[in-house]
Amino acid sequence: LGDLEITGRFEPDDAPIMGETITLGIDMSRACLFDPTTKALL
Repeated sequence: LGDLEITGRFEPDDAPIMGETITLGIDMSRACLFDPTTKALL
């Protein structure tokens, strides 16, 4: 996401190559967000 680092889970056959530009669709009902400093779940 721009200069932001994100982590995601992918099916092995669908995993992007490191550095590849991809389009994401995010199901926010299943998303977990963490504070980047404390690593606490928000």
